[in-house]
Amino acid sequence: MFNYAPVSDTRKADYGSAFLKSHSVSGAVAKVWSDRSCSKGQQLFEDYGDNRDLIYLMNHGFIPEHNPFSSVPVELAATSSLSEGSVEIREKLVAIIAPQKTVELTANLEILSEEGTTHFHALLRVRDASAADLKRCEHSKSADKVNTCLSNVPIRPESIVDELKAKLASYPTTLEFDTELLRSVKGQPHTAIAIRYRISQKRTLSKLIESLAAPTDSSDLHSLVTNFNRWVEKHRESFPQNKLRAVVDPVMRIGVVASAPIAAEEVYISVHEDILISAANAGKDPELSTVINDLKKRFGSSDDFHSVLFMLLHERSKKSESLWAPYINILPTDMSHNPVMFSKNQLDLLKGSSILPRIQSRIATIRSKFEKVKSLVFEYYPLLSWVTFDDYLWAHLIIDSRSIWWNGKRHLVPLLDLINCAEVTPSMRVHATELNKQTRVAETKAALPFAVGEQVFENYGQPNHIYFLYHGFVLQPNSHDCVSLEMDSWLDEGNTVECVTASNVPVRLTSALKSKFPNDSVHSTLAKIAKKALAGYHDTITAEGATEKQIATFLESEKQILRELIAVNNELEHRSKDEL
Repeated sequence: MFNYAPVSDTRKADYGSAFLKSHSVSGAVAKVWSDRSCSKGQQLFEDYGDNRDLIYLMNHGFIPEHNPFSSVPVELAATSSLSEGSVEIREKLVAIIAPQKTVELTANLEILSEEGTTHFHALLRVRDASAADLKRCEHSKSADKVNTCLSNVPIRPESIVDELKAKLASYPTTLEFDTELLRSVKGQPHTAIAIRYRISQKRTLSKLIESLAAPTDSSDLHSLVTNFNRWVEKHRESFPQNKLRAVVDPVMRIGVVASAPIAAEEVYISVHEDILISAANAGKDPELSTVINDLKKRFGSSDDFHSVLFMLLHERSKKSESLWAPYINILPTDMSHNPVMFSKNQLDLLKGSSILPRIQSRIATIRSKFEKVKSLVFEYYPLLSWVTFDDYLWAHLIIDSRSIWWNGKRHLVPLLDLINCAEVTPSMRVHATELNKQTRVAETKAALPFAVGEQVFENYGQPNHIYFLYHGFVLQPNSHDCVSLEMDSWLDEGNTVECVTASNVPVRLTSALKSKFPNDSVHSTLAKIAKKALAGYHDTITAEGATEKQIATFLESEKQILRELIAVNNELEHRSKDEL
């Protein structure tokens, strides 16, 4: 009875081992463990395993809306002409590696199984190998042996883009045509599932092409940033005050530096509302406004968040034809730093922290929102019918992590949203952007002076659990940092007390502690609660990669606050006893 939904988009295929971790059979008893958190009243899904869509089509009779293991068979053509003898050797090696002469590729090559990756790399090397290389490796008996023997031949996944484009073009219909066709075959389940399978294959191919053709090195990013700066200059009337220039940052990917001296409290960047990706501009778009106005008629109100999301996705789909193309091109596409994208193993490292249930709830909420919007919007309006869960998730995370707020509304603000966060001095005030009602320009004043060429920072003024949850980074130092404490159900207003530090204990917590434990001091009880919370964390985390390092940094920031809370309250308890 459990419907399918993947638990993670980033775990590697491993022949069903992930499925077996949550299912077991002992004698006549079958046990099933939930592979994700689920709130009361929400539909509970299961991840069926590392299956391609063909398995679901042939054995289950459905095609998942979103399946990270959806794959396409690709035959790799040779890249160089060889003598007849060398061609025979190449064909012999290809037959050893892949008897069917094809390799199954997912849109994200990082999640291929170890065996799949080995075979793919071996085929790439064989297709690019010289006659001398092939002759030397003629007697290799496996993909592993081929990779070892041809280790001098570079692995170039991007070299197959033309073949993938040719394969996509070989279909007699386009993705847009199939999406429209699917709407017209309601009541014809067999035809519908065949079309859904064809759509899934085309989407996988399209995303694979996009990922392999995307810029991957810093020089390409430099080009994109240069194009963006030129775009800002071209539209200088929309940036009436601008003392900034975007640059590539080796740590934070992109940042901004001062292009002219910036004085404290002067307006150093102003952006006209006509260049924003916003709910207001979404309502002015000739195509998108039809959708938004119709949604208002159907439901009686507008949804500003989704208006921004629809505009972002609509402009992204227009590619170079979009006014905002240079801005959209520098937005990150790899969101693996965001906790929503963490693997199960990475999430497990967060056990003990109150952030874990928040991340799990956020994942479930985004999935639930997508399913609702899909039925009400994406399956209803042809303009947005191409949007998949991957597209929706990307746009959702972009808006959550980059929005600039004023007048109670969120906006994507080119250039301003490239300013990185830092607490340069302990007294650095929190960022604020205000709309000038006369000029319709959003103005930001500098919290500190910055010299020409110096990187400009803003202080977002949030605790690290907010930065980590929505942005995927941890700020150090951070005078706004605090920890949330999970309590028992005796608290009147929920079980979580937000933002506790040694110097800031909310009144509602101290009042509740006095009421619940009248015979104990508040200080001793607080110290006990903090000790209990501290004991729930992992002792140590092996920082294998950038994500694990970020998790370790975040957890250490929380644990340090708890240690301070324990120390300060123990000291206050001792003082109160001494005074007695």
